Amino acid sequence: MTIIIGIILCLVVLGLILWFAVRRLRRNRALKILKAHSEKLTDQVVHESFPELVQQYPHWAQPQTLLSNPVEDIWGRGVMVFEYQAQVTSAKVSAVEIMHALEKLLNQNAQKAHIDSSNQKYKPFIVSDGWYLDDQFHFDVAFMTNQPTIDYVQDMRRLDLKDDILKPASNKS
Repeated sequence: MTIIIGIILCLVVLGLILWFAVRRLRRNRALKILKAHSEKLTDQVVHESFPELVQQYPHWAQPQTLLSNPVEDIWGRGVMVFEYQAQVTSAKVSAVEIMHALEKLLNQNAQKAHIDSSNQKYKPFIVSDGWYLDDQFHFDVAFMTNQPTIDYVQDMRRLDLKDDILKPASNKS
């Protein structure tokens, strides 16, 4: 009788381990799909918006193709934030001014493409950080598609306390 109870307990434990492993694999797969889709949409909107930004600031940079790098490895799993680097000809325009202008363009183009945030309280895209390094302007674009991304942007807001980076959607321009 003791052997039967031991075997049943082992089977239950093995079943639980297998269940958690399968669940984790499915979650990771779903997260990869979400990340790939989010990166594709973000790239699309950045590629539409950046030339418009260059038109607004013609002495700042030239039109160019920007490649995204996910920052998930730094900030954690599930964060839909992508870093871009643009070659600039002049760093005389403040990073904050460029960030605000770019964010406005991103959200205008997102609206045209019917891209929304997962939480209607927020705009679909937020430029969460921007800085100059050498002859490049680096900027992070957050696609507000899930709670980890919203939490990340709120944390960045608390850290940086930048002007109006995280505005509720009701304050859209």
